Amino acid sequence: MQPFFPSGADLYVVLGVFAFFLIFFDLILVRWLRLSSFSWKIVDYAWLGFAALGLFGAAAQVRTLAATDQISMFQQRAAAGQSALRGLVTLLGSRPGPVCRTFTRSQYSPSQEEMERVQREYNQACDWFGNLGSTIPRELPMPPKVISAASLPSRPNTSMGDLKDMIDGFYRQLEYYNESIQPFLVVYNATRRSDFEDQLTYLGPFLLVLALALRITKVTGEIKLARAADFNTTGSPQAHVKQG
Repeated sequence: MQPFFPSGADLYVVLGVFAFFLIFFDLILVRWLRLSSFSWKIVDYAWLGFAALGLFGAAAQVRTLAATDQISMFQQRAAAGQSALRGLVTLLGSRPGPVCRTFTRSQYSPSQEEMERVQREYNQACDWFGNLGSTIPRELPMPPKVISAASLPSRPNTSMGDLKDMIDGFYRQLEYYNESIQPFLVVYNATRRSDFEDQLTYLGPFLLVLALALRITKVTGEIKLARAADFNTTGSPQAHVKQG
């Protein structure tokens, strides 16, 4: 497999196309059609339109270049947020762990009924964190995706203060992850060009060549019209100069 470079990247090809359009427009517009002064004004819309299309392609290149220069920084921040979130879920869902544990009743423990209630709430929280493990990606997804709290399993109800703190801690970490994903997602999307932008980028040099060739031809045509007007007025261009 050989590397591919579009024709617009070859300066000699672009110059050759430029020379071709100069000759072509001169033969057709100046020598054959002999456009009037009013018609040359209309040509302004044509060459400005081609120049504008080339400008759109250049703007897309600037955007992708700027986004590419920044994406590494935002990706690292998002990866750190994802790693912290995944690590927290793994820790709180581990067996045994701070949530997934079995309480043993002692002489200082509350009543049996209270112990069963506490154990039940911890078991529910343990199962919840375990289910979260399958919804939190192990690695930063590409393209990056925000994790909506509504897409996760329903938050378990608990009256235990320490369980509430651990669950609240997960949601705070989730919020931090989503905050780090948002700018990364913006920059990631900015590095992607649409098919239309790709076409404008590849055709950009030729669009600008077309615009320049039309503009130069327009100047040539207007000069010929001015010389013809001088000749018709004075009989010869030289006579007009002498009279001046």
